[in-house]
Amino acid sequence: MSEKKVTLEQKGFEQVGKVSETIGHKGAPLIDRIFGRWLGTPADRDWVVDAEWGRIQQEPVHARRLLYVMVLSLVALLIWAANAPLDEVARVMDAFIPSRQLQVVQSLDGGIVEEILVREGQIVEQGDLLLRIDPTRAVSSLRESRAQFLSLTAEVARLQALIGRLEEPDFSS
Repeated sequence: MSEKKVTLEQKGFEQVGKVSETIGHKGAPLIDRIFGRWLGTPADRDWVVDAEWGRIQQEPVHARRLLYVMVLSLVALLIWAANAPLDEVARVMDAFIPSRQLQVVQSLDGGIVEEILVREGQIVEQGDLLLRIDPTRAVSSLRESRAQFLSLTAEVARLQALIGRLEEPDFSS
């Protein structure tokens, strides 16, 4: 019975060898992977072919595609930047203003600018009128403060009259 088994195994291997020969080189790696242990010793195989096949299998195709896409995108962006229309162009003719000569203009009282009396680049002297602010807010604030002052003055006069220090209140101020 063991002779029959050996004979059947030998016939099976012979059939696999025939199939491998008829398929050719394209099918050989698949058959080598499936039946590699039984087909022969590693010394029988050509290691250069195996190394080349391994290198081809490990080639980073996706990384190479990504690199090509990045390079093509960069080239497309550079071409677009070279040909895109510009909205604004600023040209300077050998002149600049150092930061020490720039002054920050601030107003202690806020308001709405009514009129600007200077132009950009104009030289101004100390005391020159630069702009006019609408006086509505300032006048209303002044009148409100004046009313509060008079109210507090009346309160002081009332309290002094209560303690008997003042006979008649004085609202002249």
